[in-house]
Amino acid sequence: MTLRPPHYFRSIAAALLLTGASLLIAAPPAIAQNPSPELIAEYMQKSGMDRQLEGMVPGTISQMMDTLVADSRIPKDALARVEAAAKKAFNSPSGKAHFRAALASGVTTADLKHAVAFSESALGKRVIAIEVNAAARDPAEVQRRLIDVGMAMEQKQPARYTVMERLETATQASRFLVVIIEKNAVAAINAAAVVTGRPADFDTNAVKDEFKRNADKMSASIRPSLVATFAEMYEPLAMDDMERYVKALEHESFGRLTVASFRAMNQMLSELSAAMATALAQKSS
Repeated sequence: MTLRPPHYFRSIAAALLLTGASLLIAAPPAIAQNPSPELIAEYMQKSGMDRQLEGMVPGTISQMMDTLVADSRIPKDALARVEAAAKKAFNSPSGKAHFRAALASGVTTADLKHAVAFSESALGKRVIAIEVNAAARDPAEVQRRLIDVGMAMEQKQPARYTVMERLETATQASRFLVVIIEKNAVAAINAAAVVTGRPADFDTNAVKDEFKRNADKMSASIRPSLVATFAEMYEPLAMDDMERYVKALEHESFGRLTVASFRAMNQMLSELSAAMATALAQKSS
């Protein structure tokens, strides 16, 4: 499977990083208490997560369609049907609802109150603005700067580059991206099975097994590009601000939000992919 250029996964990586930005003010130990729907909504809005999830949709659909276009078994006249069904499913408000419900089950009220507090701080607003706007930038300009800034940082600014490596490690961004790529591949295979009417020819279990076997290798191969992407993305932040930000991401409270976000994103994509396949099946019947 061919990965898209780094500008594709900027939005995905930034979505995970938004959860980290929200925890710069470390949450104290607390008795587990699931946050209210109102607090979840406030967190999603003030942290920029709502906008970031919306920003992921075009890239997610594009990645899936690239997979289908490259498969000669898929009738060309079926591609438009799949793309229309994908846009309808992935732009549905139910996606955010699935994400919010899953997130609420994995974090505490204290976690999110501190997240909201940071979102309203001066540094929080700068960090969130960088991450929310990442997907909206011109891909050609990003690619040029990725070479001039991101890939050159390891040699020119080794101390800052090390901070970017810590950022990737704390967020588990490369592992997260592999999960997203797997979900896209499975969604494409399910769509192909429906539109061709030949489900036996498209084995999702085989794809899942392949990803399971190669997940570590894929994560390792993606990591350098992600670190370079972060180096370019966060160039506007001063070194002391980056140090403060990354140190916060390494706090245990962020670990809870990372795990909850993994689970929430996984559930959301599974639900939306199933909805897309159901819609395609209904049109085909």
